[in-house]
Amino acid sequence: MVLLPAALAACSLLAPKPDAEIVKARAEAFYKARLAGDAESAYSFAAPSYRAVTSLDRFRQRHVVGTHLQGVEVVNVECESQASVCTARTRLDFVPPPVMVGGRAESVGGVQSTYRDERWIKEDGGWWRYFDPLK
Repeated sequence: MVLLPAALAACSLLAPKPDAEIVKARAEAFYKARLAGDAESAYSFAAPSYRAVTSLDRFRQRHVVGTHLQGVEVVNVECESQASVCTARTRLDFVPPPVMVGGRAESVGGVQSTYRDERWIKEDGGWWRYFDPLK
């Protein structure tokens, strides 16, 4: 009788995590790397098919350098049933870059927020952030 609860607990530890939980954790880790300016770590979350055609330097220029992110929250993740695609709804907090007014740069304001739906795909047995290599 004492072994039954222990056996059930062990089974729950071995049970695979739901895809949405895995994607949420990976999305949070991806943005943690971006916020830290760690392009190499952020790049490691991109799909292998993307990394095969896009260099780290190109990724850094497009997705890390010059960003004004202040904070990120992965609000929720929805995965398509029987599919290898999940969408992570993400709130991005950022400071807009200054605008030129009368020949001088002026601040647009403080921290602003926006929401973005980001696609994660299952490829080579793992979950990866989808980036369009043509953009």
